[in-house]
Amino acid sequence: MEELLWNIINELFEGDTINVVQSEDGTPMNDLSQDHVNIVYTVLSKDFHYETINSQRIKHSQEIFRVEPSIDHTHDGITLARLKGATIYLLFSWNEGADSILEAVLKDLVPKAKEAIANSLHHQFKTSISSAIEARVQEYRDRIKQNNEEAGDKEQEILNLRRQIHTDSQALEALDGTKGQWKQKAVKEFESLRHLIPNYYKSCRIDDGKLIAKTHEVSIAYDGCSYDIGVFEVKITLATGDLEIANLTHEVDGYEHPHISGGRPCLGNIGKGVIRMLAEFELFGALQMIHSFLHSYNEDSPYHKIENWDPSHENEEDSRYSNCRDENSGYTCVECGGEGGECPFYDEAFEVCVERSLLEDCVNCDYQCRLGRLKIQRHQSNQQNQPEVQAA
Repeated sequence: MEELLWNIINELFEGDTINVVQSEDGTPMNDLSQDHVNIVYTVLSKDFHYETINSQRIKHSQEIFRVEPSIDHTHDGITLARLKGATIYLLFSWNEGADSILEAVLKDLVPKAKEAIANSLHHQFKTSISSAIEARVQEYRDRIKQNNEEAGDKEQEILNLRRQIHTDSQALEALDGTKGQWKQKAVKEFESLRHLIPNYYKSCRIDDGKLIAKTHEVSIAYDGCSYDIGVFEVKITLATGDLEIANLTHEVDGYEHPHISGGRPCLGNIGKGVIRMLAEFELFGALQMIHSFLHSYNEDSPYHKIENWDPSHENEEDSRYSNCRDENSGYTCVECGGEGGECPFYDEAFEVCVERSLLEDCVNCDYQCRLGRLKIQRHQSNQQNQPEVQAA
């Protein structure tokens, strides 16, 4: 039977790639390639009927190869084959006398199967190209965005480099000279520094390549109050011009000064001037400006508010939480939830609640916390262990 099928295929569709597959039980096959035409048949051994078509008697079953949707080939109302995608399912068995029936089926459905393959490839091609274009467009957009950001960073970097070149050129011009001239500059600068002591600074010395100046107690007058900020040590690394300021006596919450963090001062509008002076070894002028900086306060840009240097100052947030705890029961704190972890007293809320609550409160409480349950269990245990009182 399969040999007759191949004879007709080779005669009608020479050069085409066609697969012929036998099904054991007449069920549709889902693992067939959709890149070429498949013809599936089965040997009808039961549940078939004899049909007469073109004077030829053939075995036929309408119940095999149920596929939906399908393109059907019919003859006089009898479905002889079904086409699903690129696969043709034959619903009849044939012999040499029925080759014209088989030929008619194949002439009808094989071209349609080939068209389905072409349509499928066309759809796959469109989908793949569309997806590839979309991916490529997104790649270009991402790359443009990234390169724009990097270009902006590079432009800023170039701008900073040009500024540094300009600053260094000015400093170099100011320092240009002979070794003897440098020594003369050092002598003049030393004489100037001596005038800073004791009015501006308590002491000044050179140690391991650093100029170290120690201040008197620094106080800042602000908003009608005077704040004792502490005694400072100003360190200038002579080789690099780096500046570090440490509070020796009165750091607050890790801050040396309202405008100093980690030893690094935020010099504000005097920053450029101080940097230039340090670069050109104008140490006398730099220390004068730093002295003024240490005695000043800008309420718009502190690292730490100056009020924190008042020993009696109470943080408003801490005070608010403390007052809230004192004015409310533990149960109220439990219900509050600690304002998203901000309240420092929430961790003890359940313990306080249980201490202040009656047994009846814990029994009727919706939370039924662990401490409340323990309180109830202890009460029940005590009740069970009490000796019975017998009547006299």
